[in-house]
Amino acid sequence: RAMSRNAPEGTIPPDGFRTFMLMWLGSTISALGSALTGFVVGVWAFQQTGSATLYSLIAVVGIVPALLVSPFAGALADRWDRRLMMVGSTLAAMATTGTIAALMIAGRLEVWHLYVTSFIASVIGATVRPASMAVSTSLIRPEQFGRVSGMMQFSGASIRIVSPILAGILLARIHASGVLLLDLASFVVGLAVLLWIRFPQPHRTGAGAGPRPSLLADAGTGWRYVRERPGIFGLLVYFSAIGVAPTVSMILLTPLVLRIADEVALGMVMSVAGVGALLGGLVMSTWGGPKRRFHGIVASGLVLAVSVTVGGLRADPVWIAAGVFGIAFGGPVMTGCFNALWQVKTPLHLHGRVFATITMIAESSMPIALLAAGPATDFLLEPLMAPGGALAEVLGPYLGTGPGRGIGLLYLGLGVFVLLATIVASRLPRLRFAEDELEDAVRPSRPVEPVPVSADAELSPST
Repeated sequence: RAMSRNAPEGTIPPDGFRTFMLMWLGSTISALGSALTGFVVGVWAFQQTGSATLYSLIAVVGIVPALLVSPFAGALADRWDRRLMMVGSTLAAMATTGTIAALMIAGRLEVWHLYVTSFIASVIGATVRPASMAVSTSLIRPEQFGRVSGMMQFSGASIRIVSPILAGILLARIHASGVLLLDLASFVVGLAVLLWIRFPQPHRTGAGAGPRPSLLADAGTGWRYVRERPGIFGLLVYFSAIGVAPTVSMILLTPLVLRIADEVALGMVMSVAGVGALLGGLVMSTWGGPKRRFHGIVASGLVLAVSVTVGGLRADPVWIAAGVFGIAFGGPVMTGCFNALWQVKTPLHLHGRVFATITMIAESSMPIALLAAGPATDFLLEPLMAPGGALAEVLGPYLGTGPGRGIGLLYLGLGVFVLLATIVASRLPRLRFAEDELEDAVRPSRPVEPVPVSADAELSPST
């Protein structure tokens, strides 16, 4: 058993990377099962509703609760036993998937059930993500942050390649309910790994020096830490703004493809997106990103702008696949560079709270964008780009007309927005030199610092 908890306090455990690899493997297997369920349930939901608005609303319900819970989850991740938090979240996720499976087997699954389970899954995900991120960074050395982020993106990309094809094969053999049961089995594997491994936990010193900060005060610590560092905060705002483009384009990918082709074409397009993310993750896992992380972020922004535009130019699965390939490729590079930047600038004992704050801000614009995207395409853009629509004669020769062309026009607008935002970000000195405004808080030769009791002390210049 990997007993990383027994490593001396203030050091990275000697078996830390091995423990991380075991955790990564278990989570990858579990994530594959969840991806199979996501594909099957997503296709079922759109076939039941035929509405991009109702389809995207499921994604909104899956984001908003996480935004509200995330700051408190980060505070708990820096207080509680992170392994137990991850085990509890896995059991809760198993119960949620089991409920969907039971309803489907009984023939009683309805669309509104997915809203409820999506809400619950959002809370579960928000609870486990800060703990998982904090555990990962406590097991590896700072110079490995970029590569490890690439590994996580690599596994996610591999799943995106395999899951649509595998889900299609499994649907024909064991049907949707069988896929859900297979997902439950994958949870068991992930749970077994979590029960086997051990890893460092957050420590607090000076137990008698003063009262313990409240959960609300601890939750606010992450926000204050990020807000008082303008360079990192500015990059986070940029990251949040352009993050609307890949989120909306990928959530509308299913309606876009199914309006011009069938489920087989959708599976192939999603697999191409997986290949792009796989290569992007492979690049980050072997390269680790440029020395100046900002250069990697800006370059990825330009790739995103071009790719979203390409994905909307033609009502052709080949063009759409080319666009989502670029979107998926740039994602791991941008995420890896940004994560490595804030991780190395943040003391390890604050990683749970800071990660939760960053997640909350980065995803805060997504619910609004998703709520607007569905109605905008269904009731405005699709009619405008229909044959005889108000924009059919003006833009039809370039984008085409008919089903899916309203979504294509939205892709084009998102591409232009990302391009302009990236140009502005590249010209702002605060963002360009964000890496220079703070000393590295985590260094290869520097031990992990104990957590001060006072929340205000955590924000002092000495940190």
